[in-house]
Amino acid sequence: MDGGKSIPDKGKNTPEDLQAAMAKCGGAAVPTLDPAALEALRKQAKCMREEGITEFQDPTATGEAVPDDALEEQLGSPEGKKALKKCGITAKDPGSDPGDKA
Repeated sequence: MDGGKSIPDKGKNTPEDLQAAMAKCGGAAVPTLDPAALEALRKQAKCMREEGITEFQDPTATGEAVPDDALEEQLGSPEGKKALKKCGITAKDPGSDPGDKA
C-alpha cells in the first residue's frame, strides 16, 4: 500500500451485515422497510436496469438509493424519463430521487 487509506469494497458490506454489526456492538438499530415494500422497490430497480438505466442500484434495507453523477445523467436523459414512467417511479417514491419530476 502507498500510505493512503483503504476504503472497503461497498459490495461486501450489505445492510444486513451492518445491522448485525450494530446489534453486536450495541449500536442503534437501522430501520428497515416492510419486506413487501422492499421487494417492490427491488422490482422497480430491476425494471430500470432492464430499460437500460444500468447505474440504478437496488435499494438498501431502509429503502434508500443514493444516486451518483452517472445515474443522475442517465435519469435526465429521454431514455431515463421513459424508464421512470414505465417502471412506475416518481420523485416521491422511497429510494428514488431522479432530480427531475419526469
